[in-house]
Amino acid sequence: MLESGSDPINCNLYLTGFMGVGKSTVGPLLAARLGRDYLDLDHLISDRAGLSLASLFKEKDENYFRQLETSLLKEVSTRTQHVIALGGGSLLQEVNRKILSESGLCIYLRADMDTLAERIIQAPLATRPLLEMTSDESLAVRVRVLMRTRKRFYEDAHLAIDTDGRSPHQTVADILALLKGGKCG
Repeated sequence: MLESGSDPINCNLYLTGFMGVGKSTVGPLLAARLGRDYLDLDHLISDRAGLSLASLFKEKDENYFRQLETSLLKEVSTRTQHVIALGGGSLLQEVNRKILSESGLCIYLRADMDTLAERIIQAPLATRPLLEMTSDESLAVRVRVLMRTRKRFYEDAHLAIDTDGRSPHQTVADILALLKGGKCG
């Protein structure tokens, strides 16, 4: 983890959590409130590959995606005072967790399965290539399997914020309240 006593003002703030939790919505709002630059790791990966995420997964594979993810995470972690939305699976790789722990404060945006399912269904599945399934039943099973493999890594974040029943602006206020006068690590 970060050195105890590190000032969150100088830390990168990494937003993590399952797809649909609101990282890409909360991130720009949080960055604006803090006067920081905002980066979305999935968008950076797509830009670097020259492909949409769905096309990247179809034309290459998840392993290729994860390699790009780690490469870009190394790159952005050298910056300071950014708010960075991570992909839902970024924490699966140990190298990524090490990069994050050495360069910033990881904030887990948390929501229950019903909230996540509702939000995921509202977004086009093409924006969530790991969920492209043929039926609603298989989608629910896939979400549960992915969450089960990722949740333990999310729970190791420095901070956790519940987003159930909270607007993005309320979530930002919750994060700011926890950061105020706090320390990284």
